[in-house]
Amino acid sequence: MTPDDGRDATAGDATTPAPSDAAPDPSSAAPDVQRRDRLLGRALVLAALVVAVLGMRPSLEPGPWRWSWLGHNGARYSQIARNYVRNGPLHLGGAPLLNAAGVDEPDVYGNHPPGVSWALAAVFAVAGESETAARLVPAAATLLALWLLARLVAGASDPVTGGVAALLAAALPMTAAYGAHVDPQGPPVLAASLAVLLAYRRVAAGGGALPWMLAALLASSLDWWGLYACAGSALHLLVTRPDRRRAAVGLGLWTTALFAGWVGWLTALPGRS
Repeated sequence: MTPDDGRDATAGDATTPAPSDAAPDPSSAAPDVQRRDRLLGRALVLAALVVAVLGMRPSLEPGPWRWSWLGHNGARYSQIARNYVRNGPLHLGGAPLLNAAGVDEPDVYGNHPPGVSWALAAVFAVAGESETAARLVPAAATLLALWLLARLVAGASDPVTGGVAALLAAALPMTAAYGAHVDPQGPPVLAASLAVLLAYRRVAAGGGALPWMLAALLASSLDWWGLYACAGSALHLLVTRPDRRRAAVGLGLWTTALFAGWVGWLTALPGRS
């Protein structure tokens, strides 16, 4: 074709197909990948909860406390809970009583804050007093702990890694053995401590400390171990964020106040054993 034949030499360009090997836009694929990871992460967390329930199922079967230290602890804190239901939560200043029915002399168990027995008493008031009802409290705390673990790991990595972490934790033999164990040093304080760490992420990012303070109060009411997560939060903020020194001192003071408050109250109770 020559320029003087009356035809436009570029006319065919309008119908020329675009190259098929053009590189895809990464930004358009990112939302799909993120959505897939979120769905996969949720599926893994759901699988972790199912695995945990199946592992704890033998412990949740109806029956009396077994003759072991697991049964001994379950009976002890259930007895304290029964006394809270029977006498009211403010009887003798809220003292955790080990007394059997008909015994007037107070026998106060003040070695641990009574948060676990408070939770047991609430369940007993709704579902009735039984060993199975008592085991539901730590079993529910185990499931909550797995979900919180997934959230914590996902925040530091991605939802899939968080789901894998929860699934691996659920598959541990100790989850099946102790997941429904009634004891202050068990699933309830673990779940509350993970809540402290999750709330601490907000503080470290510059957010408010109120959720952390409430989580710390809950964790400390369940057992002394909850205060380790609180003290660790304050120390981590002090070391890693010198510009947040005042906030770190505030977390430390709140932790100290919680410890002093529980010790002062428990040691002042009458009939402490």
